[in-house]
Amino acid sequence: MPDTHPVADAAATELKGRAAAREPTLDASAAATEELRRLLYETIAELKAAAQVDAARLMMERDTRQAMAAMHAGRELGDPERVRNRRDQAYLVRECRAVVDRLFTTRGGQGIFLDNALQHKFRDMHAMSGRFALNWDVAATTYGRVALGLEPTTDLR
Repeated sequence: MPDTHPVADAAATELKGRAAAREPTLDASAAATEELRRLLYETIAELKAAAQVDAARLMMERDTRQAMAAMHAGRELGDPERVRNRRDQAYLVRECRAVVDRLFTTRGGQGIFLDNALQHKFRDMHAMSGRFALNWDVAATTYGRVALGLEPTTDLR
């Protein structure tokens, strides 16, 4: 499973640094009002991103902890645990991609330049999320089949 958290974390950190470097002015000019709006937009995007990354990290830590406990107990994971882990991995990649997409969008036209750190994170995240093993539709369908007592349609081992 590729580690998507650093990609999403790095994207959030880059945006946070950009927002922190700005000093909003409190005069009533149209330019200052627009600057304050942009700063608020970026701050809200960063806060939402932080919550999504934290949730994804907690989900991954829970699944890893349970898999390690099974390993230490000398037992293999059953199909319900395996499909839940795959579902969770696909979901957290989906969430991390949404984080990177949102933060990339906040950069506006600046985000498309190759020397932009978010542009690199955007490409990395989309490359990772395109892997078949991390496809949400496949993982969710497989999870649903097993939850209903049917055979999985993908190999779980």
